[in-house]
Amino acid sequence: ILDIGGGSVQISIFHHDKLAATQNLRLGVLRLNTIMNEIGAPVERYDSLISEIVLPQVDHFRKMYLQENRIRNLIVVDDYLSPILHRMRKQHRAEDFIPGKELELYVSQYAQKPVMTVAQELQVPLENIPLLRIAAALVTSVANRIGVESIWAPGVTLCDGLVYEYAEQKKWMDEKHDFEQDIVACAVGISKRYMGNHKRSETLQALALAIFDTTKKLHGLSARHRLLLQICAILHDCGKYISLSNMGECSYHIIMSTEMIGLSHREREMVANIVRFNHTPFETILDAPERYTDLSEEEYLVIAKLSAILRVANGLDRTHKQKFKEVHFRIQQEKLVIAIDSAADITVEKGMFERRALFFEEVFGILPVIRQKKERGVAE
Repeated sequence: ILDIGGGSVQISIFHHDKLAATQNLRLGVLRLNTIMNEIGAPVERYDSLISEIVLPQVDHFRKMYLQENRIRNLIVVDDYLSPILHRMRKQHRAEDFIPGKELELYVSQYAQKPVMTVAQELQVPLENIPLLRIAAALVTSVANRIGVESIWAPGVTLCDGLVYEYAEQKKWMDEKHDFEQDIVACAVGISKRYMGNHKRSETLQALALAIFDTTKKLHGLSARHRLLLQICAILHDCGKYISLSNMGECSYHIIMSTEMIGLSHREREMVANIVRFNHTPFETILDAPERYTDLSEEEYLVIAKLSAILRVANGLDRTHKQKFKEVHFRIQQEKLVIAIDSAADITVEKGMFERRALFFEEVFGILPVIRQKKERGVAE
């Protein structure tokens, strides 16, 4: 999906109906129009000049996110090019999709025509013609470089999105797409990009979410917070790509610098801090007030609760060997009992668990304890 705005362009890749990656590029039509005006470029040269500006960033995006993958279909969301694409559909075909090469040929027909002629033929305001040409050059440059076969411009706008969200909230329509899974898929893609341990990530997700569900009456958090915890478990080790000795800070900066559609800036900051505290000592607002200027006290408490849960889950698989056949959690006599079914030696896990357990007790008021049940049936 190529979402063209005034100041930036959002490129999102979907694979099997899930969001695989997204990136914001500062290539909006108004920004490019300002650049064209500053350099005194004639409208007739917009295509070639904009290609020179756009293609280096598109090449970088393709190298990072596409590699050998082939993108066949491009969906364009904008306010300027849609009239051209709708005109093509009416004149040449009934199908919604337009071959990429045909779009380039059609756009080139208007490249050398006077502005007034283009405005009359396409029935668009005269002042929109420079922006329309920029949008057309932007789309054709991206389509040619990525090698898409067909292009579709549905003509949706921000108003359509607001109407959809309102109808969804009012339960006027059945939700067919799970947007939360897009966020999870995006997090998995980020973890893969930074060489995260997929197998351990799955183990950590299972442990952390099980603790979250068991302690629901204690923390009182929502399903949205459960999703944030899952994302934290997926991205728990992304910082090691940069530094093994400073994993917490590196993870924080990676997450804060990476956009995830579906998460607000505050939610991303919460995730970044939770992952950071998985590797570094927990700090209070008084310790570093400059870090929490955008977060409320309630959000800081959520960070503390989810950090405590993630730390305990991480401590149960400290050696990254997934030693446990089964793990069960229950609250009993002011303790979080962690019943482990394993005959493996978990000396390391037990030895390094105490510090994490004490922080959990400080946050929730109950102490996590490990009880190992070996295959022989002997409990420790």
